[in-house]
Amino acid sequence: MRLWAAKCLITAVSTIFLMAGCALGPRIVELNRIKYNESVKVTSERQLLLNIVRLRYVDSPSSLIVTTIAEQPEIAASLQALPFFTSSAAGQAFGGYAGTILPQAQLSGAVRPTLSYAPMDDQEFTRRLFTPISLEVVA
Repeated sequence: MRLWAAKCLITAVSTIFLMAGCALGPRIVELNRIKYNESVKVTSERQLLLNIVRLRYVDSPSSLIVTTIAEQPEIAASLQALPFFTSSAAGQAFGGYAGTILPQAQLSGAVRPTLSYAPMDDQEFTRRLFTPISLEVVA
């Protein structure tokens, strides 16, 4: 009976390890690319509104652009077998081992994005800010 339980445990743990790799690669790009795109778009629009307010109150506009986004996905797994001794084995030094093995499995993951910013060229930014928008672009 113990052999069957050990085989089931090994099968379950190996399945978890194999499935953990499915979250990396192309699938993680599918999950995160749109979120990063939307976040950069929203923050750029907020930055533009802030600069319009700055110009209204005769403050100098400034802007940062996101130059690169590097993402580091990580999956860590560990498997341990810890001895557990019962109280009946407490009085026996080396003979009559009365303990069991407790398996422990741990699976964790993290995504660590690194963003790089660069100040936008003041002349180019100011030119774009003050260039009138045509009616065709608005429509």
